Amino acid sequence: MIFKPFPLRLFLRKTSLLFMLLCLSISICGAVPEGSYTLGAEDIITTTVIGHPEFSGDFTVTTDGVIEFPGAGPVAVSGKTLQAVSKEVTRGLSNRLRSPEVYITLKFARPQRIYVLGTVKSPGICDLKPGWRITEAISAAGGLAGGVEPADCTVKVLKAGSKVWRTAPYTSALAGNSTDNLPLDAGDVVTVEAVERIPVYIMGRVKNPGLYNLRADNTSINAALAMAGGTLENAAISQVTVTRISGEKKSINLLPVMLSGTADDSINLRSGDTVVVPELRSYVAVLGYVKDPGYFPLQDGAGLTLADAIGLAKGADNKRGGLSKVAVIRKQNGKEERLSYNFWQYLKTGDASQNPRIAPGDIVFIPETSQWDWNFVLNALTTVALWTNILKK
Repeated sequence: MIFKPFPLRLFLRKTSLLFMLLCLSISICGAVPEGSYTLGAEDIITTTVIGHPEFSGDFTVTTDGVIEFPGAGPVAVSGKTLQAVSKEVTRGLSNRLRSPEVYITLKFARPQRIYVLGTVKSPGICDLKPGWRITEAISAAGGLAGGVEPADCTVKVLKAGSKVWRTAPYTSALAGNSTDNLPLDAGDVVTVEAVERIPVYIMGRVKNPGLYNLRADNTSINAALAMAGGTLENAAISQVTVTRISGEKKSINLLPVMLSGTADDSINLRSGDTVVVPELRSYVAVLGYVKDPGYFPLQDGAGLTLADAIGLAKGADNKRGGLSKVAVIRKQNGKEERLSYNFWQYLKTGDASQNPRIAPGDIVFIPETSQWDWNFVLNALTTVALWTNILKK
């Protein structure tokens, strides 16, 4: 048997090519896991056909995901691994070459891009980094747009090559919930959707009057007042007004709503509305021998009784205040009405008739223990110079 020596030159050439391909593969695999990497538009691959440089070269994947290989024709490569493409090219060249040896490596990986859209500061394309999730993508887009609160936002992710949107609340993603802080892949579309808000003005007797952006999905007056910190103690909640941009004006009685604790759906606010909570003008005066005489605002719906009124003045003077005849002066239909009650009897026996309701504008007077008649009461009121002023309140 005669053995034909293998040409040294050919051996060295093949060995050199294989060594170069191995080095190139190692250098690329350090950055991209070629075994699982799938090709896409803008990837650049190097194809080497041993002994046939005319079929070898660098090729860029087109936007259609196709490469035109010499001798093998067009091959759809998008979504396929390098190994799968190498087998297809080998099959294509087998019609021209005997046992072709084809090696394909990734020369340059395409940019790993995602799209971040919606209510972010800089919507557009971002270069995806390894391990990115929703929160990193939104941060790369500059964060949420000015004036947008995380609690108002929902994030939707359209996975590349899919038509299915996945939705997650942004606050949950921020809190580190891995289920909602979805991992991202190249080509994903991230859209931040914020609840629409409308500007409304809240004025008058509220804690923090001013301009507020009210959620469009909850435009009740209750929601607007809550944003302004709620009403003050002397707010006339039964006389709230809403003025439209057109000049139309509505009067709203919020007293039943607030007493029942239910939401007010009688009117929905619109963009540019002005809500005014006026000051309560109803007062009750508690004078005479009490610890802290004066006049006190009577809150809407408070249901004030004589006991409550005396309590506002911190109670009767322990030594001189007489509770067996407490005077109540009331203006009704332009006429003055004078009433007296034995409040001491109410304290002893619980007789509710001696603890009447006190109306706005009433004057409660507790005389000195040893003195009582109407002239004395009226003279006392004149003496403290409050009679005229209180009646005008």
